[in-house]
Amino acid sequence: MAVGVLCNRVVDGLQIESKYKTTLAEIAKRDGAYKGVPDEVRAMDVDGYERRNGGDAQRTMDAAVGIADDVNGVNGRLMLVELKLNQKNYRNLIGSQMELREKEAHTRDILRELSTIEKNAVFVVPEKHLQVLKSAFGKVYRSAIVCSPTTFKEVVTLT
Repeated sequence: MAVGVLCNRVVDGLQIESKYKTTLAEIAKRDGAYKGVPDEVRAMDVDGYERRNGGDAQRTMDAAVGIADDVNGVNGRLMLVELKLNQKNYRNLIGSQMELREKEAHTRDILRELSTIEKNAVFVVPEKHLQVLKSAFGKVYRSAIVCSPTTFKEVVTLT
């Protein structure tokens, strides 16, 4: 179920310093879990943006990527992304759903002045935990979309 088409123009057009514009793969590399994250996805480094004024990057989602309804950029918006690829124990993620909701809400608060934000947030997890986390999140965190790096293209159509 794709929520939109990748639209790098949304990120490129943000009125923020260029150092906060990067790729999702670069953010994943920084977090130490790059394998399989698409290179072509431009992203806003939300953690860096939050730290610019002394904010707590632990309270924000990792990234925001640009999506739209079609390849022409209609209804362009940001989609929040949390990378949990280093997660060894899926139970930790299930138990931290409230914390993840708080991260999502805080990120929405600080980014709402920059762009419209997609209603669903994406959590990228290791392939080995994908099915159990999709099931667990689907029961209580309905706005969350859980995917792996390889299934990310099912959430966002890459052009």
